[in-house]
Amino acid sequence: MTKARTTRAAELRFHPVYRPRDDAALLARVRGIVSRLNARHFEGRLVPPPLRLSGRMRTRLACITLGPKTGAPVALTVSRRHLLAADWREVEQTLLHEMVHLWQHAEGLPVDHGPSFRRKAKAVGAVPFARRRLPGGNSQNRGDD
Repeated sequence: MTKARTTRAAELRFHPVYRPRDDAALLARVRGIVSRLNARHFEGRLVPPPLRLSGRMRTRLACITLGPKTGAPVALTVSRRHLLAADWREVEQTLLHEMVHLWQHAEGLPVDHGPSFRRKAKAVGAVPFARRRLPGGNSQNRGDD
């Protein structure tokens, strides 16, 4: 492990907000939200990929990772910082945004922020933009662009 990685790992380990034992609880809450949103807005038809938390995301709130060969979603990664700092209504908006990308893939559409994304996002009540302002005035990436 490089010195920079070791230092960063040590910073995270001793950060007053970050406790590794909290990850299971955070992931369980995120899974519950995804399940509820899937039932409410997508008739339970979406198959969410494995959920991951990232302590490295600084400008993204969440992203869908597509497999290089298949183009199929292989992970839904959420910023740990976002989960720890944001209001859970904001987290729900972030997840709904990412779920619209899952819907695009399920429908055989390009996974992007184009017209089909914006139409579906508006229909399900998600903010149809890749960027938005969070409390505190920071502009942050909303999705995976």
